[in-house]
Amino acid sequence: MTDDKLDDLIREHYGSVSMSDSKIANILKNTPVKDSVVPFYRKTWFSYAAAACIAFMIVSTVMTQATRRIENTMPTDLASQVIGVYDMHLTPDVYSADLSSIQTGLNHSAFSIVPTNLEPIQDYQVMGGRNCGMKGLKAVHVVLKNKVSEKECCLYVLPDVEDFKRFKNSLVEVGEEKVSFWHDDGRFFALYDPSGR
Repeated sequence: MTDDKLDDLIREHYGSVSMSDSKIANILKNTPVKDSVVPFYRKTWFSYAAAACIAFMIVSTVMTQATRRIENTMPTDLASQVIGVYDMHLTPDVYSADLSSIQTGLNHSAFSIVPTNLEPIQDYQVMGGRNCGMKGLKAVHVVLKNKVSEKECCLYVLPDVEDFKRFKNSLVEVGEEKVSFWHDDGRFFALYDPSGR
């Protein structure tokens, strides 16, 4: 029997069968729907998977941007930020001539702000300090005064994260201004003296 002949027989048999609307409604009402076809985007697992993907993308973007802030930092960028904050002449939260007292007064315990080698700041008098942030890191801004010129200066103390380790101990020039960088026992120091030291 050919396919066409089979199609004709089926049409002939079922073409004569008719069913009332109430009977069809009754069959549909009493027939359990087990494997109804639901579009994939309306299934519960898809909603959870989509939400997880969106959350992952947001967290990844935030982490990438936070990391990039440090990774893309050049010594001149960091020096410019130090100079920019100095130009605001922010007042200290704690006034003291002693770095340990400033650390205690700021309730700062993330890292010590007292350098093991005091030589880089021996020509400065400590005036006070304040908690701040720089490049997304917790930092301390110490207000100093040059003992000779009596100009206000600033010292920044940050954790010596991996990306800062590529900055060598140096004097970084930004235009006519200079900022000293050095590493000391897990801390990164940046000193700006407007008198040109």
